[in-house]
Amino acid sequence: MKKMVLLLSLAVAAPAFASETWNVVEGSQGAVKGNWNIVRQGTTVTGSAKMSAPHASVVSFGLAGKAENGVVTMKRVDASDHVDCVYRGAMKGDGSIVGASICGAQHGPWIAQPIRK
Repeated sequence: MKKMVLLLSLAVAAPAFASETWNVVEGSQGAVKGNWNIVRQGTTVTGSAKMSAPHASVVSFGLAGKAENGVVTMKRVDASDHVDCVYRGAMKGDGSIVGASICGAQHGPWIAQPIRK
């Protein structure tokens, strides 16, 4: 019995950790599309991404941010196109995130949908 209680307490004490892939659409007319590989640990969100737009090269970047109180806020890290972007959106009941992106001087919609395995 003590062993079971100890194992249960260790499981509860372990930090929440989730890895997932999001389909992401952003920008005017939803022209920029790609996948974000996300790791969530508590409220911290990190990851990597590859995005592409018609007639443009693929942009890769790291991601850093947080998810708390139903809001996700992310920013690009070390983007291959050297464009800084900030993403902010509300988490919906179906797991998607709907919000806005600000990339350089460009503002547009941002939608992330977790890929169900």
